[in-house]
Amino acid sequence: MNNLASTYRNQGRWKEAEDLFVQVMETRKRVLGAEHPDRLTSMSNLAFTWHSLDRTEEAISLMDECVRGRTSRLGLGHSLVVSPMSAVASWHTERLSRRTTQNRLDQISFDESWSEKGASLTSNSAMESDHLEQIWSR
Repeated sequence: MNNLASTYRNQGRWKEAEDLFVQVMETRKRVLGAEHPDRLTSMSNLAFTWHSLDRTEEAISLMDECVRGRTSRLGLGHSLVVSPMSAVASWHTERLSRRTTQNRLDQISFDESWSEKGASLTSNSAMESDHLEQIWSR
């Protein structure tokens, strides 16, 4: 089932991959135990799938759990620990970058909105001044 889920993920069939990865992870937890390396691999696979589905918060949370489990079994320097740690760091960076970009876009939108309102106010003030001059010149 895990291989089929991986195949679905590689084909971009994200929902089908997700459903199978969840099933595999739950089955492995029940049969093998929460800290078994195969279950931790299932967690990693599901986390990568969630990340591909833009479910970054869930992906980070699950991958953090995977890293903790692998660290307790294998130690901090093991490649099966370093790889998911690197992924989580990358996802945190992406999330921060997205937030920074969104904040900048929000600021630009706010600035443009106020700029347009300011131009409108200036234009209205000019029209009112012209109108008052016409009245006074009579």
